[in-house]
Amino acid sequence: MARSYRGVRPKEHRVYTVDDLIALYDITRNTVTNWVKAGLTPSDDGRTPYVFRGAMVKQFHEERRARYETRSLHAGEFRCLGCRAAVRPDPTALRRRDNSRGNPWLSGECPECNRMVHKPASPFDLALLDGELIPNTSGDRAHERKTSVPAHTGNAAPAEPTVIHLRNDRTVAAWQRRLGQHSPKTQDRHLAAIREFERFVCGKPFAKLDQEDVAKYREHMRQAVAAKDGIALSKSTVSHKLSHVREFLTWLLKQKGFESLPQDLPDYLHLSRSEYARALPRARRAYPNIEEAEKMLAAMPAQSRLELRARALFAIAFLGALRADTITSLRLGHVLPQERIIVQDGTISRTKNGKSLRVRWFPVPVVFERAVLDWLDEMEAMVAAQDGALFPPGDWIERRTVGRCLQREAAPVMTSPHAVTEAFAAASRAGAKRYTPHAAKHTIAALRGTLSLTEEQRKAWSQNMGHEREQITAEHYGHLTDERCGELFEEMERGQAENGHGELPPGASEELRQLLEPILAFSERHGIRLDRRPA
Repeated sequence: MARSYRGVRPKEHRVYTVDDLIALYDITRNTVTNWVKAGLTPSDDGRTPYVFRGAMVKQFHEERRARYETRSLHAGEFRCLGCRAAVRPDPTALRRRDNSRGNPWLSGECPECNRMVHKPASPFDLALLDGELIPNTSGDRAHERKTSVPAHTGNAAPAEPTVIHLRNDRTVAAWQRRLGQHSPKTQDRHLAAIREFERFVCGKPFAKLDQEDVAKYREHMRQAVAAKDGIALSKSTVSHKLSHVREFLTWLLKQKGFESLPQDLPDYLHLSRSEYARALPRARRAYPNIEEAEKMLAAMPAQSRLELRARALFAIAFLGALRADTITSLRLGHVLPQERIIVQDGTISRTKNGKSLRVRWFPVPVVFERAVLDWLDEMEAMVAAQDGALFPPGDWIERRTVGRCLQREAAPVMTSPHAVTEAFAAASRAGAKRYTPHAAKHTIAALRGTLSLTEEQRKAWSQNMGHEREQITAEHYGHLTDERCGELFEEMERGQAENGHGELPPGASEELRQLLEPILAFSERHGIRLDRRPA
């Protein structure tokens, strides 16, 4: 069976055991052994049991595919048409034959897909076959070859290769097990912060860390906050990175073999409020208001089933204030039209922090509901099973559209939120602005601020968005964009110019009224005249 592994993507910061690779690539233990023989580098000098850095596994397969495509093979390697990679058959099982011109050829069996591979034998191949070396060539030069990378010419400096440090991988593997309580994305962020810290200390063994190493990293983060020219890191980014490294060091001090480390290492990773204040505030995330989103949905085409799916993907993001990854992992039975509920099941859907929730449809224009209901009708026409995906991949939809659907079939679940991103891109084509799927949550949060709701209703709105506290909605979602803030200030200035006192102009927006009403009430109680014009 052909095994190109192109759809498998190991994560570069993670550490994989042999069993992890077997599960990830669906291979046998012998295949991993063959990879090591073919050049896959285990971590920490090959101590057993083997562990492998994800970046090294990824690099190993990329280089094998590159050697296959450029035909720049190592000695003893063959081009396997099934795996589409350079492979190394068992040298003891190679067979030699001469062609009609007397030139030697070698044949063998691919160790991964068992396909027969052939190639003309080079002198070095024959030397390896005979257990010899080419004269004047040492064993450690056996893999020297011409590469497809051109020499450096011109004015641009070549990109420096990324250095991959492997000495701490076994420690990081233990930390990964500790991170198992978090979602995969959270684990990735933790590991990325640890790897950045490891690169900063030049791969120094964690067992030899000292206060100076950690203090220098803190200074590096302090400079990153205050940097200019678009390279500065935000307060949130720096705060999270320091927090992740601090948590790792706190755990590390409790592990066997690390007890002699200075016990105050985590304390060096704090920055003061004044240092965080140097960071420029991030630009407010752009999002449409609900009227703009309604126009975007109305402008989306609705001819083919893929277009209907795109409309429903866009609409349900607003109808339930859902994340993109949650949307693509919903099951058909999770949408309950009669109850006007979307079930967010954290046990089978990709939800934030594995959270389960029954989301009631938000009071958005009916066109959003109609787009979702239309898609439910299409799924019924394709005889889809309730335990299958709500939004299947395109090839499944095409197959169920072309062929006759006689039996119910559970649609496969998409593995990434890319379809939602494409749906938002399609909805944004008609306008000048481009919005991401997460903009829908900001739109729904901002919609709350335009409605006359009681305190209890506002709390219910936040809980329906999946927020445990109302403050989370207010602090992180639906902020006024810089553009909208400027419009409101212009409206305030026009009102003062027309009235000459602290009264709201007759045409003031609801947003402006909510912004100014507490100020006007305070000024009226204390006899303060809100007039910027000179007396």
